[in-house]
Amino acid sequence: NSRSYAGAAGQLLGIADIAFSSEQDLSNLEPHLFKKEQSNTSAGYGDQFVLKILRKVEEGINPELEIGRFLTEHNPIQHYAPIAGALEYRTAGKQVITVGILQKFIPDSRDAWSYTLDTLRDYFEQVMTVEAKHLGDNLSTAPENYLPSALTAQMRHSNSLVADLSLEIPALARELIGSYLASAELLGQRTAELHLALASETENPAFAPENFTSFYQRSIYQNMRNMAGRTLLLLKKRLSKLPPETQKLAQNLLNREDLLMERFKSVLNLRITADRIRCHGDFHFGKVLYTGKDFVIIDFGGERNRPLSERRMKRSPLRDVAGMLQSFNYAVTLALRNEVESGMIRPENLQEMEQWASVWHRWVSLTFVNSYLDTVGDANFLPKSIPEIQVLLDAYILEKAVSELAYELNYRLDWAEIPLQRILQLLKFNGKQ
Repeated sequence: NSRSYAGAAGQLLGIADIAFSSEQDLSNLEPHLFKKEQSNTSAGYGDQFVLKILRKVEEGINPELEIGRFLTEHNPIQHYAPIAGALEYRTAGKQVITVGILQKFIPDSRDAWSYTLDTLRDYFEQVMTVEAKHLGDNLSTAPENYLPSALTAQMRHSNSLVADLSLEIPALARELIGSYLASAELLGQRTAELHLALASETENPAFAPENFTSFYQRSIYQNMRNMAGRTLLLLKKRLSKLPPETQKLAQNLLNREDLLMERFKSVLNLRITADRIRCHGDFHFGKVLYTGKDFVIIDFGGERNRPLSERRMKRSPLRDVAGMLQSFNYAVTLALRNEVESGMIRPENLQEMEQWASVWHRWVSLTFVNSYLDTVGDANFLPKSIPEIQVLLDAYILEKAVSELAYELNYRLDWAEIPLQRILQLLKFNGKQ
């Protein structure tokens, strides 16, 4: 089903997809705009559809529409928002331009970011109860197993999660983090299922997996290096506008430019034996809805500051995994900051609470990665050796942190402290200061 409208240079075409034609009752589709600030303009139609009008358009199929249609047709399950239709602008002699995307509405849902922040508020309240009950005011007399450092003591002194995957979560950590561990496990499973679905097509060249090559490995390194170089230049320009404490962090990073570039070079040290596949491309809490029982993955448009051709590239799905791991870090860091600003956490307790934040971050991250790896099994897109997984994942996490720094420097200077702390933390470990 389609309908067209003539324009000055071409035609605007409205196309109905599978999820639209299967609808029975379309009589009560009252339109309403979503007021939440977004990178596109979205309107709801009753409780059945959401129409996203793209603010940045280019010739060629939009990856959100392309991947959304693929998942709707090949994997009709409820962990993605089904595509119901599209608005396309067609001009003779040119590629189609995607103008709008119609999707099924996911009822009773909210983004995973707000859900996670709510659970973190509960976590810090639980931690303070434990502190009061078992530690009192004199931390030196505290039973050793109640100190936050004891709950991460068995982990290697490294920021690489892969080295700690076989560890058992301590009982107290499991008790304090509570049901969110099950959420992290489910999110790891859903992420893996997404990648398995996207890797399942072998006939369509837009989706068929492709091998890593030494040329592609070098291009990963060059892209990471170039992005980091641009970000550090931006950091120098914004330095005087940052708060004094953040300026110290910024200067610390600028002094370690050579170390940062050296870390990215690690992706050249091993031959990567894996396939590249289509991925989400911009995977974080803002791209996942939580229904109260499950997660729904949305918005496959990729990073909007990149051209369409780049957003449609096949990559290692570990890049998506790294994006979600960074979301865990961002959430717990911001949640801790919120508790300090609200007065719930006093300045004299901040160092101890930072350790409790580390407890949450490490065990939630391990749970997510373990679940992901268990679900993908021996899929060809996963590197065949642990060192390969570790090198790729570590590099992608560092890349994501640097990318986040660039974003905050452009849009939220008061948040620049968060990715700066993260980058320095990642550079500090693995034996080098």
